[in-house]
Amino acid sequence: MYVQMRLGWRTACLLGRQMLKSLQQMHDAGYIHRDVKPSNFALGRAEKADDKLYIIDFGLARKVSKRERRSTHTDAPRSTSVGLAVCGR
Repeated sequence: MYVQMRLGWRTACLLGRQMLKSLQQMHDAGYIHRDVKPSNFALGRAEKADDKLYIIDFGLARKVSKRERRSTHTDAPRSTSVGLAVCGR
């Protein structure tokens, strides 16, 4: 079932933080998703009080070698702190 609703600013910030954290965990495990978009995230079911955000659709994901990870970490811009600052963290 698809439910359309508007999120408040605080909720949007909390979800954004969860998205960034989950992607960071995936990167730390050596994988990249390569298809990050809103429809590839899902929320836990309300009946079960599951407040988790899930990454889905790993069809384009791939394992990254340790050598690639080292070069990516040094070259990648660190812009996530800007988004967190806007959300009050």
